[in-house]
Amino acid sequence: MRHFYNNARNVTGEDFLKYLSNTYQLPKADRCALYGFFQRFRPGGDDLERVFSNISNGEKYLSRLKPIFDPKNANTGDRVDMYFIVRVPDESDESKIIGFGKEYFARLVRLATIIDDKSLSEYLSSITEVVIGRDMKYKLGTDQYAIVYHVILDWIIEERNFDDPIYQLDEAYYSIACDPWLQNYLMWPQFEGKGFEDVFEPYYWLWKSGYECYFMEGKIILSRR
Repeated sequence: MRHFYNNARNVTGEDFLKYLSNTYQLPKADRCALYGFFQRFRPGGDDLERVFSNISNGEKYLSRLKPIFDPKNANTGDRVDMYFIVRVPDESDESKIIGFGKEYFARLVRLATIIDDKSLSEYLSSITEVVIGRDMKYKLGTDQYAIVYHVILDWIIEERNFDDPIYQLDEAYYSIACDPWLQNYLMWPQFEGKGFEDVFEPYYWLWKSGYECYFMEGKIILSRR
């Protein structure tokens, strides 16, 4: 079993990037070159431990990422997906899905009190229901989505430590599913010690259950992908 250095404070972002470049023979030592990086570990996530073995909180990042490589969602036949897709969702009845959505909403509300942004607080306070959607034509990029996305992204930029080695994997995490909320969940250990609630954990529950979350006027709609 690989040893994790949980106190590896001396590993810089540059060190980590060089390590990844040399270990995995990347075309260049550039974090943008890591777009699609985790796809090379499909289907089972073998040897992922080596990626995180020399950075602080490596075990915590690994424990969040490894379940993404669920064998039941692996490609079949000759087709290879560019991104990670939940082919076989976790079994959850609609009451459980609603529970996930309400918990996600509650955690966003609590985060909004920390961020203290008027537009985010006003939008979240206008939400009166979290419902299961029956229509497959919901728009993801609504004005309401833009408020939530941009305010939270700006807050994350303010709070994160860009010298932390995990920042070098930013593109790699985003390109797992081109999903910023999933990315936030997987990279959340970077905020350890700051006292922040694990806001995006319920979103991860929705994701692996095969549901998308739509921010609409006055409501949150949960719909199958």
